Amino acid sequence: MPDYNFLATECPALTHGTDLIDPTASAKYPPITTKLVVTDSPITLIPVAQELAVRVDLASRHGGCRGRAVAQGLGITDGGGLLATIGVGQALVDGVVTLNAADDAVLTDDAGGVTRNQVWITQAGALTVRTDLTAPASPAAHLGSVVTAAGAITSIDYSGRLEMRGGVLYRRTADIGPPGDTPPASIQFLAQTQTGYYWWTGAAYVRLWEALADGQDVLAAGEVAHVPSNCQKLIADSLQVDAGASCIVEGRLVIWRE
Repeated sequence: MPDYNFLATECPALTHGTDLIDPTASAKYPPITTKLVVTDSPITLIPVAQELAVRVDLASRHGGCRGRAVAQGLGITDGGGLLATIGVGQALVDGVVTLNAADDAVLTDDAGGVTRNQVWITQAGALTVRTDLTAPASPAAHLGSVVTAAGAITSIDYSGRLEMRGGVLYRRTADIGPPGDTPPASIQFLAQTQTGYYWWTGAAYVRLWEALADGQDVLAAGEVAHVPSNCQKLIADSLQVDAGASCIVEGRLVIWRE
């Protein structure tokens, strides 16, 4: 399982797509698809048309997305030494970008120190690494970060990695409460922190609450329960809150014991 140990402000800022392309303009082409040239022979055009059909199919599967995100796969594993192996998968970078075979990203290791490497996949399908929170100059999706020391990988972390899950953008960080960053206004996504879930509306993070149910006596890891300010809740005997769960009480919570 990957780690999620960094705050939103300790991760690269989310990137998003460029302006929409006018399909009726004669000189406009999607940034990652093969161009159809009218002077090409039919034999040349057939595979290009097949490729475009597959790309349309993939786009419909992953859903429309202005956020540059991981669609599937592209996991990070230790490749030995200063190599991070990126598994096969697809990212959405103004279109579907596919990594057909596992590839290695070459990491940096400062002598005598600890280096956090941010790993990206570009629109051209190339892996690139930065040691700051700035996105690459060319459009790219963030895959996660890898910490190195003494010539080896010490940890792999997915904090700040934007993923497409069932047509919805999702990101997880180690923030307490809402994430501390301000993402682009042109995207919306579900954010998970240590204390619950938030929806980025394009203007603010909105907390997603779940009322503490009647008779509920255990909150399992990942659950967040809420007692609103205008409500009160009576629980008999005890309420068990497991590690990774939380109960926010703004009203009154009474635990009654005989």
